[in-house]
Amino acid sequence: MRCFLIITFSITGTAWISFAVLTQLSVISFTHSVGSVLHFIGGFGPTIASLFLMNEKLTLHSFKKFVFQYKKKSMIYLWVMAAMAIAAIGLSSREFNSELPVHLVPIIFIQAVFIYGGEEELGWRGIMQPLLEEKYKFLIATIIIGIVWGIWHIPLWFVEETSQ
Repeated sequence: MRCFLIITFSITGTAWISFAVLTQLSVISFTHSVGSVLHFIGGFGPTIASLFLMNEKLTLHSFKKFVFQYKKKSMIYLWVMAAMAIAAIGLSSREFNSELPVHLVPIIFIQAVFIYGGEEELGWRGIMQPLLEEKYKFLIATIIIGIVWGIWHIPLWFVEETSQ
């Protein structure tokens, strides 16, 4: 797990701290293409780290197995959380933009999962969660990941114009 965290924080820290410095110095704005690339790379830090640390040779089959492994009981949680996320995105988006058509809410959800956050889950859920569950119960492991995840996001608080 130590290697995973070192790689993750190195990739993300380099990208997001650079992004923060560049926006703080007004060299680029949040929407500048360089900023978008740095934001994107930083967000993929956990996934890139997980790919480095996969026990198997990386093939399409091993990648699919890694991404889509699940326990039957966890699918219930997936659907409940997906419904809650769609509701939260839909309700908050409608408040900020009452012109947003309701049929776009699922598309926004898919964007949020795969572009604005889902890219990091391969590392947190795929590498760190199982390692922590070897030592701790699920709830404690999840709380630890939540704390680390919060710390991981700190550089974004210093990027001008972000939602943080």
